[in-house]
Amino acid sequence: MKHYSLCPICGENALHEVKQHIRRESDGFAKYVPYNASVCDSCACETLTEKQALFNKRAMANFYREADGLLTGDQIKNIRLSLNLRQSDAAKLFGGGVNAFAKYESGDVTQSVSMDKLLRTANAVPQALEYLIEGCPDPRIKTLNVVQPIFRSTDITSFETVVQVVTSNRNYKSPIGAFKIFKGEDEKIDNVWDDSIATCLV
Repeated sequence: MKHYSLCPICGENALHEVKQHIRRESDGFAKYVPYNASVCDSCACETLTEKQALFNKRAMANFYREADGLLTGDQIKNIRLSLNLRQSDAAKLFGGGVNAFAKYESGDVTQSVSMDKLLRTANAVPQALEYLIEGCPDPRIKTLNVVQPIFRSTDITSFETVVQVVTSNRNYKSPIGAFKIFKGEDEKIDNVWDDSIATCLV
């Protein structure tokens, strides 16, 4: 049943809402996009309410997203929900600002290409999501703690403290590099890679 209201153009009580789909095209991509408007049966004029204008704007924003190969607002929302994240949590995890995801999902703001790729990656690769949750730590250095020196070498017993660097590969040069920093880039530090240093590596 149509609901009629006064037409702002002719003043007749013949204005009613019409919901339709209009074909849109952008760079070879075409789709029928939802479009809402108010049409007067008396003068045939078309007007938009504030609500209708916002709806149409968001619908077109999603159309251009699809044309550019980006996720739509609904797709972003579905990814967020599949990852069990609130909008505020997603904003902290992926960036973009406090209200970013509310705007992405509503269609008020279009996400960047880099944000789009980050969302797709986190959704497709569980390890990537875990990495983001952990704060994107350096994969070569898992912990960084200050410990008292326990080395036999006289070259470094004068240190008040040393850095304990835990790596996934003990042959990696990063631990030595860390000790060098405390030693002032002394190359002699390379010669103290022995069991006493290894005891620091858990």
